[in-house]
Amino acid sequence: MKVIALHTLFTGKNFLDEEKIHSTNSRLAELSAEKRLPEGTVVRASYQESGKGYSGNTWESEPGKNLLLSILYYPVFLPVHRQFLLNQMVCVAVASTLQGYLKETCKIKWPNDLYVDDQKLGGILIENTISGSQLSQSIVGIGLNLNQETFPAHLQNPVSLKMVSGKEIHLDLFTANLLENLDAAYLKLQAAVAYQETGALQTDYMGLLYRSEELHEYIYREQRVKAKIIGINPEGKLLLQAGNRCLACNFKEIRYVI
Repeated sequence: MKVIALHTLFTGKNFLDEEKIHSTNSRLAELSAEKRLPEGTVVRASYQESGKGYSGNTWESEPGKNLLLSILYYPVFLPVHRQFLLNQMVCVAVASTLQGYLKETCKIKWPNDLYVDDQKLGGILIENTISGSQLSQSIVGIGLNLNQETFPAHLQNPVSLKMVSGKEIHLDLFTANLLENLDAAYLKLQAAVAYQETGALQTDYMGLLYRSEELHEYIYREQRVKAKIIGINPEGKLLLQAGNRCLACNFKEIRYVI
Protein backbone atom coordinates (compact mmCIF):
# COMPACT_ATOMS: atom_id res chain seq x y z
CA MET A 1 0.00 0.00 0.00
CA LYS A 2 1.43 3.34 -1.05
CA VAL A 3 -0.69 5.75 0.96
CA ILE A 4 0.12 6.88 4.47
CA ALA A 5 -1.24 4.91 7.42
CA LEU A 6 -5.01 5.17 7.48
CA HIS A 7 -7.05 6.09 10.52
CA THR A 8 -10.05 4.07 9.40
CA LEU A 9 -12.00 1.16 10.80
CA PHE A 10 -12.12 -0.78 7.54
CA THR A 11 -12.16 1.43 4.42
CA GLY A 12 -8.88 1.00 2.54
CA LYS A 13 -7.44 -1.63 4.87
CA ASN A 14 -7.35 -3.91 1.82
CA PHE A 15 -5.81 -1.59 -0.78
CA LEU A 16 -4.82 -2.54 -4.32
CA ASP A 17 -2.78 -0.14 -6.45
CA GLU A 18 -2.90 -0.74 -10.22
CA GLU A 19 -0.88 0.97 -12.94
CA LYS A 20 -3.18 0.62 -15.97
CA ILE A 21 -6.58 -1.10 -16.05
CA HIS A 22 -9.86 -0.81 -17.96
CA SER A 23 -11.66 0.82 -15.02
CA THR A 24 -11.44 0.64 -11.25
CA ASN A 25 -15.14 -0.26 -10.98
CA SER A 26 -14.78 -3.11 -13.46
CA ARG A 27 -11.60 -4.40 -11.80
CA LEU A 28 -13.20 -4.39 -8.37
CA ALA A 29 -16.28 -6.16 -9.76
CA GLU A 30 -14.05 -8.85 -11.28
CA LEU A 31 -12.18 -9.39 -8.02
CA SER A 32 -15.37 -9.54 -5.95
CA ALA A 33 -16.85 -12.11 -8.34
CA GLU A 34 -13.84 -14.39 -7.75
CA LYS A 35 -14.16 -14.36 -3.95
CA ARG A 36 -15.76 -12.37 -1.16
CA LEU A 37 -13.50 -9.43 -0.45
CA PRO A 38 -13.30 -7.55 2.85
CA GLU A 39 -15.71 -4.65 3.08
CA GLY A 40 -13.90 -1.41 2.32
CA THR A 41 -11.56 -2.96 -0.27
CA VAL A 42 -10.13 -0.23 -2.51
CA VAL A 43 -8.76 -0.42 -6.05
CA ARG A 44 -6.82 2.65 -7.20
CA ALA A 45 -5.33 3.15 -10.67
CA SER A 46 -2.87 5.55 -12.27
CA TYR A 47 -4.66 5.23 -15.62
CA GLN A 48 -7.95 3.83 -16.88
CA GLU A 49 -8.27 2.68 -20.48
CA SER A 50 -12.07 2.63 -20.33
CA GLY A 51 -13.02 4.71 -17.33
CA LYS A 52 -16.72 4.65 -16.54
CA GLY A 53 -18.85 7.74 -16.14
CA TYR A 54 -22.49 8.08 -15.26
CA SER A 55 -25.22 6.80 -17.61
CA GLY A 56 -22.82 5.08 -20.03
CA ASN A 57 -20.43 8.01 -20.39
CA THR A 58 -16.67 7.54 -20.29
CA TRP A 59 -14.24 9.16 -17.86
CA GLU A 60 -11.03 10.54 -19.36
CA SER A 61 -7.94 11.25 -17.28
CA GLU A 62 -4.27 11.99 -17.90
CA PRO A 63 -2.09 9.15 -16.52
CA GLY A 64 -0.77 9.69 -13.01
CA LYS A 65 -2.37 13.10 -12.55
CA ASN A 66 -5.70 12.36 -10.90
CA LEU A 67 -7.51 10.22 -8.36
CA LEU A 68 -9.17 7.14 -9.82
CA LEU A 69 -10.45 4.64 -7.27
CA SER A 70 -13.32 2.36 -6.33
CA ILE A 71 -14.47 1.12 -2.95
CA LEU A 72 -16.44 -2.02 -2.13
CA TYR A 73 -19.21 -1.80 0.46
CA TYR A 74 -21.87 -4.24 1.65
CA PRO A 75 -24.71 -1.86 2.62
CA VAL A 76 -27.18 -4.59 3.57
CA PHE A 77 -28.81 -2.15 6.01
CA LEU A 78 -30.19 -0.11 3.09
CA PRO A 79 -33.52 -1.05 1.49
CA VAL A 80 -33.61 -0.67 -2.29
CA HIS A 81 -36.02 2.27 -2.17
CA ARG A 82 -33.55 4.21 0.02
CA GLN A 83 -30.42 3.47 -2.00
CA PHE A 84 -29.97 7.13 -2.93
CA LEU A 85 -28.88 7.70 0.68
CA LEU A 86 -25.60 6.00 -0.20
CA ASN A 87 -25.13 8.39 -3.12
CA GLN A 88 -25.83 11.35 -0.86
CA MET A 89 -23.41 10.11 1.79
CA VAL A 90 -20.60 9.60 -0.72
CA CYS A 91 -21.20 12.95 -2.43
CA VAL A 92 -21.17 14.87 0.85
CA ALA A 93 -17.99 13.10 2.04
CA VAL A 94 -16.18 13.74 -1.26
CA ALA A 95 -17.31 17.36 -1.41
CA SER A 96 -16.18 17.89 2.19
CA THR A 97 -12.76 16.44 1.38
CA LEU A 98 -12.35 18.70 -1.64
CA GLN A 99 -13.50 21.69 0.39
CA GLY A 100 -10.46 21.29 2.63
CA TYR A 101 -8.28 22.28 -0.35
CA LEU A 102 -10.43 25.14 -1.62
CA LYS A 103 -11.37 28.71 -0.81
CA GLU A 104 -14.32 28.43 -3.18
CA THR A 105 -17.37 26.33 -2.23
CA CYS A 106 -17.44 22.80 -3.61
CA LYS A 107 -20.94 21.87 -4.74
CA ILE A 108 -22.73 18.63 -5.62
CA LYS A 109 -24.32 18.71 -9.07
CA TRP A 110 -27.15 16.19 -8.98
CA PRO A 111 -26.88 13.29 -9.26
CA ASN A 112 -23.15 12.57 -9.12
CA ASP A 113 -20.76 15.40 -10.04
CA LEU A 114 -18.55 17.72 -7.97
CA TYR A 115 -18.42 21.34 -9.08
CA VAL A 116 -16.60 24.57 -8.32
CA ASP A 117 -18.57 27.48 -9.75
CA ASP A 118 -19.68 26.08 -13.13
CA GLN A 119 -16.72 23.74 -13.64
CA LYS A 120 -16.50 20.01 -13.02
CA LEU A 121 -13.92 18.71 -10.56
CA GLY A 122 -15.00 15.09 -10.72
CA GLY A 123 -17.72 12.51 -10.59
CA ILE A 124 -19.04 9.48 -8.76
CA LEU A 125 -20.40 6.23 -10.16
CA ILE A 126 -22.11 3.80 -7.79
CA GLU A 127 -23.03 0.34 -9.08
CA ASN A 128 -25.37 -1.55 -6.76
CA THR A 129 -26.21 -5.24 -6.51
CA ILE A 130 -29.65 -6.02 -5.09
CA SER A 131 -30.78 -9.05 -3.11
CA GLY A 132 -34.52 -9.13 -2.52
CA SER A 133 -35.55 -5.77 -1.08
CA GLN A 134 -32.06 -4.83 0.17
CA LEU A 135 -28.74 -3.77 -1.28
CA SER A 136 -26.16 -6.53 -1.02
CA GLN A 137 -23.10 -4.90 -2.60
CA SER A 138 -22.09 -1.47 -3.83
CA ILE A 139 -19.03 -0.47 -5.82
CA VAL A 140 -18.39 3.23 -5.36
CA GLY A 141 -16.26 4.68 -8.14
CA ILE A 142 -14.71 8.12 -7.65
CA GLY A 143 -12.82 10.11 -10.28
CA LEU A 144 -11.38 13.50 -9.31
CA ASN A 145 -9.26 15.91 -11.32
CA LEU A 146 -6.38 16.69 -8.98
CA ASN A 147 -3.28 17.82 -10.93
CA GLN A 148 -4.28 17.71 -14.61
CA GLU A 149 -4.03 21.12 -16.29
CA THR A 150 -5.01 20.44 -19.91
CA PHE A 151 -8.13 18.60 -21.01
CA PRO A 152 -9.54 17.32 -24.33
CA ALA A 153 -11.41 20.05 -26.22
CA HIS A 154 -14.66 18.08 -26.35
CA LEU A 155 -15.06 18.10 -22.56
CA GLN A 156 -17.49 20.85 -21.68
CA ASN A 157 -16.27 22.40 -18.44
CA PRO A 158 -13.46 20.49 -16.68
CA VAL A 159 -11.18 21.90 -14.01
CA SER A 160 -8.70 20.41 -11.55
CA LEU A 161 -8.03 21.02 -7.88
CA LYS A 162 -4.56 22.29 -8.78
CA MET A 163 -5.98 24.78 -11.27
CA VAL A 164 -8.41 26.16 -8.70
CA SER A 165 -6.15 26.09 -5.64
CA GLY A 166 -2.88 26.92 -7.38
CA LYS A 167 -1.15 24.09 -5.52
CA GLU A 168 0.13 20.63 -6.49
CA ILE A 169 -1.96 17.99 -4.74
CA HIS A 170 -0.17 15.08 -3.03
CA LEU A 171 -2.08 12.08 -4.35
CA ASP A 172 -1.40 9.70 -1.47
CA LEU A 173 -2.23 12.24 1.22
CA PHE A 174 -5.42 13.20 -0.55
CA THR A 175 -6.39 9.52 -0.94
CA ALA A 176 -5.87 8.91 2.77
CA ASN A 177 -7.91 11.97 3.69
CA LEU A 178 -10.77 10.94 1.41
CA LEU A 179 -10.89 7.34 2.64
CA GLU A 180 -10.91 8.45 6.26
CA ASN A 181 -13.83 10.79 5.57
CA LEU A 182 -15.74 8.09 3.69
CA ASP A 183 -15.13 5.55 6.45
CA ALA A 184 -16.60 7.86 9.08
CA ALA A 185 -19.49 8.90 6.83
CA TYR A 186 -20.43 5.30 6.01
CA LEU A 187 -20.56 4.33 9.69
CA LYS A 188 -22.62 7.45 10.42
CA LEU A 189 -25.05 6.52 7.63
CA GLN A 190 -25.41 3.00 9.02
CA ALA A 191 -26.35 4.40 12.43
CA ALA A 192 -28.68 7.02 10.94
CA VAL A 193 -30.63 4.39 9.00
CA ALA A 194 -30.84 2.11 12.03
CA TYR A 195 -32.29 4.92 14.18
CA GLN A 196 -34.32 6.45 11.31
CA GLU A 197 -32.48 9.73 11.70
CA THR A 198 -31.33 10.59 8.17
CA GLY A 199 -32.49 14.21 8.34
CA ALA A 200 -29.00 15.57 9.04
CA LEU A 201 -27.65 13.92 5.88
CA GLN A 202 -30.50 15.41 3.84
CA THR A 203 -29.74 18.85 5.28
CA ASP A 204 -26.01 18.52 4.54
CA TYR A 205 -26.71 17.35 0.99
CA MET A 206 -29.18 20.14 0.22
CA GLY A 207 -26.75 22.69 1.65
CA LEU A 208 -24.16 21.61 -0.92
CA LEU A 209 -26.50 21.10 -3.88
CA TYR A 210 -25.46 23.02 -6.99
CA ARG A 211 -28.03 25.66 -8.01
CA SER A 212 -30.36 24.85 -5.11
CA GLU A 213 -33.13 27.49 -4.81
CA GLU A 214 -31.77 29.39 -7.84
CA LEU A 215 -33.69 30.07 -11.05
CA HIS A 216 -31.94 28.60 -14.10
CA GLU A 217 -32.68 27.08 -17.50
CA TYR A 218 -32.89 23.30 -17.92
CA ILE A 219 -33.78 20.87 -20.68
CA TYR A 220 -36.66 18.78 -19.32
CA ARG A 221 -37.84 16.00 -21.62
CA GLU A 222 -36.25 17.89 -24.53
CA GLN A 223 -38.12 21.10 -23.68
CA ARG A 224 -36.33 24.20 -22.36
CA VAL A 225 -37.77 25.36 -19.04
CA LYS A 226 -36.91 27.92 -16.40
CA ALA A 227 -37.01 26.29 -12.99
CA LYS A 228 -35.66 26.26 -9.47
CA ILE A 229 -34.28 23.21 -7.66
CA ILE A 230 -36.33 22.81 -4.49
CA GLY A 231 -35.30 19.38 -3.22
CA ILE A 232 -34.69 15.66 -3.68
CA ASN A 233 -37.39 13.07 -3.03
CA PRO A 234 -36.67 9.79 -1.13
CA GLU A 235 -36.11 7.91 -4.40
CA GLY A 236 -33.42 10.40 -5.41
CA LYS A 237 -35.44 12.30 -8.02
CA LEU A 238 -34.58 15.96 -8.50
CA LEU A 239 -37.51 18.25 -7.64
CA LEU A 240 -37.85 21.39 -9.75
CA GLN A 241 -40.36 24.21 -9.43
CA ALA A 242 -41.19 25.46 -12.92
CA GLY A 243 -43.84 28.14 -12.64
CA ASN A 244 -46.83 26.47 -11.02
CA ARG A 245 -45.56 22.98 -11.83
CA CYS A 246 -43.44 20.73 -9.61
CA LEU A 247 -41.32 18.38 -11.70
CA ALA A 248 -39.91 15.16 -10.22
CA CYS A 249 -37.05 14.32 -12.59
CA ASN A 250 -35.39 10.99 -13.23
CA PHE A 251 -31.69 10.92 -14.11
CA LYS A 252 -32.17 10.96 -17.89
CA GLU A 253 -35.09 13.39 -18.01
CA ILE A 254 -33.24 16.58 -17.14
CA ARG A 255 -30.14 18.34 -18.46
CA TYR A 256 -28.50 21.42 -17.04
CA VAL A 257 -27.93 24.43 -19.28
CA ILE A 258 -24.48 25.73 -18.28
